[in-house]
Amino acid sequence: MEEYRKERFPVLYCHDGQNAMEDTSSWTGSSWRLIGALTRLHERDLLSIPTPPIVVCIPCADGNLLPGVSRRHSEYGDIAHPVSMAHGDFVATKLHPYVLQKFRVGSG
Repeated sequence: MEEYRKERFPVLYCHDGQNAMEDTSSWTGSSWRLIGALTRLHERDLLSIPTPPIVVCIPCADGNLLPGVSRRHSEYGDIAHPVSMAHGDFVATKLHPYVLQKFRVGSG
């Protein structure tokens, strides 16, 4: 969009990103309807950001870590858990630097 040609953008990281927008990809069968929520917040002047955010949807891992133990819950659970640590490390050292390199991201 022309109005944002020189702007820098905030970033919104959505863990379990497969749930963010489409009902068919949500594990519950109902998405968060993130686009509509962000649009309504903007229209009601409830977002304290000058530009729309870049939304990064991070899907959770499929399958079980152990029988009956979902990998998904391990990714965001106890920070001392090796899977949580690996997930946090991936976001901090791989994904975030990639987003900074590819998009005009604001500071802060």
